[in-house]
Order: sequence, then C-alpha cells, then structure tokens
Amino acid sequence: MNKTMKQISDNVDCDKSTYHNYTDIYPIFLEQFRDSEFNLFEIGIEQGKSFELWKQYFPLAKIYGMDINTSFIDKRGEVFQGDQSDINDLTKTIAKIGKCKVIIDDGSHVASHQIDTFTYLFDHMLEDNGVFIIEDIECSYWRPETTIYGYTTGDLNIVDYFTKHNHEINSHYNKSYNSLNIKTITYGANCIIITKGNDNDKVYREYKHNDLI
Repeated sequence: MNKTMKQISDNVDCDKSTYHNYTDIYPIFLEQFRDSEFNLFEIGIEQGKSFELWKQYFPLAKIYGMDINTSFIDKRGEVFQGDQSDINDLTKTIAKIGKCKVIIDDGSHVASHQIDTFTYLFDHMLEDNGVFIIEDIECSYWRPETTIYGYTTGDLNIVDYFTKHNHEINSHYNKSYNSLNIKTITYGANCIIITKGNDNDKVYREYKHNDLI
C-alpha cells in the first residue's frame, strides 16, 4: 500500500506537513498523477526535503527545482540556481526542462513575484490539465514594509489579485476573456491551487442568455 503524502512528508521532516497542512489538501489535486510519468517543477528548495517528498510520492516523475542559493543533480532530476523574479532565469529553466504537469511556487513568498511567476509559467511551462500551486500567501497579509529573504513584501495581496481570474473562469457567461485558460481556482489555508484547462475548454459555445448580459 502506498504511503500517504503526509506520511512521506513527516518521514522526511518536510514542513508541508510538519508546519503547514498542505498534505491534507494537495492529494485532492495530485493523487491522480501518482503513478504517471511527467515533469514536476518546484521553486524554492532550500534543504531539499520537499524534493525528497516529491521523489517518493511520484515514483515515475522527473523532479526539477529552482532555488536562489542552491543547485544539484539527482538521478531523478535536477535543481537549478536562479531567481524567480528574473524572467531570464525562468526562461532558461523552461528551456532545460520543458513542459511540466505540476508546478509549485515555494519561492520568495512576495506577492509581486508570485503573480509574475504564475502568469509566465502557467502560460509557458504548465501542461494542459496541469496543476499550479502557490504556497505561503500569508505574506500578502503582512505589513507592506516587512522584508523576507531580502525582499520587501509590498502592498499587493495575491488573494485580491486572483479575484479577476475568478471572473475569467466564467468568460463563457460574462463576455470576458480567459487568456490563460484557467479551469479552476481553489483557495486553501496559506495556498492557492490553480488548474489549467485543455483545448476543449477553449471551444466557443453560444450562450443562450447573451441578450441578458
């Protein structure tokens, strides 16, 4: 019997379970890929505990990462040194890895970085039907002059930002445009999970109540 994500996380002392409660939420979206071959990419590796978590939870996946201070090669993947706030580093990483089914942003936790990273990687790196997770949205509630990892958190609130995407998901019914083809947005404690649609979601279907909009 496969170990649960929480059991694996606890065993490797990863804070996705020991501090956060992510391991109660993530399997709802990620268990479907458990025995699949795909690429996973996580920003923010530090000691590599989450890297080990993903290796054990997804035994057939390639595990990749990017960290501002760390790089290493593993038989199951690789971590590249880079800064998520630098579009050139993101572009270089995409060129090395290619498309990914799962992307996790556990990087700087600064809302402006999270928004820019999501917009770019969701469009250019995430596969159709993939899952994008933004962790540690707590910093959006801190005082704007607060610093973390050398960055000022600022005035942006990522939860408020995503309200515009809530309406884009309903573009079929409100005459807006879902430019990123977002399928769903789920808000969990200290995280946002966004899924990507496929070509079928892009098909225009005449809305029978257009005259009421």
